[in-house]
Amino acid sequence: IPLCYWSTILMKITMKRFLLIITIAFSTVCFANAQRIGYLNSENILNQIPEYVIATQNLDELADSYKSLIEVELGKVDKLYRNYQNNKSYYTASQKQSKENQIIEAERAVKEMQDEYFGEGGVMAQKSEQLLGPIRERVQAAIDTVSKQRGYQLVIDLAVVTGVVYFDDSQSLDNEVIKILKQ
Repeated sequence: IPLCYWSTILMKITMKRFLLIITIAFSTVCFANAQRIGYLNSENILNQIPEYVIATQNLDELADSYKSLIEVELGKVDKLYRNYQNNKSYYTASQKQSKENQIIEAERAVKEMQDEYFGEGGVMAQKSEQLLGPIRERVQAAIDTVSKQRGYQLVIDLAVVTGVVYFDDSQSLDNEVIKILKQ
C-alpha cells in the first residue's frame, strides 16, 4: 500500500477528531452561556396589591359614568334621527338639509366626546396613567430585583404572552415579586 494512501487516511482521522473536538468545545460554550429564563403573571401580581385593586375599581366606575353620558347623547341623536325620519315628508328641501346637518353635527359631537373620554390621550388614559403608573413602576422594579438576584436574562409575562403550553408553577417568580412589594 502506497505511503500517500496511509497519509490520506491519517489525515482524515485527524480531521474527524479535530472536528469532533471543535463541536464539543462549541457545544460546551453554548451551554455555558445559555440564558436563564423565568416567568411570571403580572395580572396575578397586580391583583395582590390593594392599591391596584382600588384604582381599577375607581377607573371602572369612572368609565361607566362616561359611558352613561355618551349613551344619553346617543339617545338624543337617535331621537333626532327618528323624528327626522317620521317627519321628513313634511319638510322642505332646505329644512331636510338643515335637519340632516343637525343630526350629522350631533353624531360628530358624540364621536368627539368618545375620543375625549376614551381616546388615546383621553381622560381615561390620563387617569389610568395617573393611578396605575406608579404601581406598575413599583412592580417593574420588584421584577427587576428578583430577576437580577436569580440571574435571569429573560422574564416572560404569561399575562401578555399567548401560546404557552406548559410551565412549572414552582418556577414562577410571582411569589418572590409579591414578597418584595409587601416589604
